[in-house]
Amino acid sequence: GDWKTPAGSCRIRENDCGKLMYWENHLYGVLCFDGAWFVAMLRDGTRDDALVGYLRLKSEQDESERPGLCLQFKKTSDESWGDTQLTSEQSWKKAWEDIAEIHARSSFELYRNQVKANASVERQRSHLRAAQSGA
Repeated sequence: GDWKTPAGSCRIRENDCGKLMYWENHLYGVLCFDGAWFVAMLRDGTRDDALVGYLRLKSEQDESERPGLCLQFKKTSDESWGDTQLTSEQSWKKAWEDIAEIHARSSFELYRNQVKANASVERQRSHLRAAQSGA
């Protein structure tokens, strides 16, 4: 979904390959869950996809108990994340629903591909048996 922070806005969406992506103007990164945060290496699409920093984000509630998104940035992998955080205004629940849907579709694709592979192996075995019995 689309998120607004005091520093601007960003977008979190699934790409054509099923990866969860972070987009902010010309910056982008693939979000990977590390157990507590979603983390991405940020690249600049206007500078030959140069690595320009790192991002991490997680769900967080504000003082009014509204769900939101907490984002942190750093320029190099050696830096600590520090205490500076930006908070979004969109419902984190919606983002988790989107992530859950992506995960469910990915799991279904894996299952469907396994079924196809098993059927292909079974067809090959059947053809081999037929060829052997006809020889």
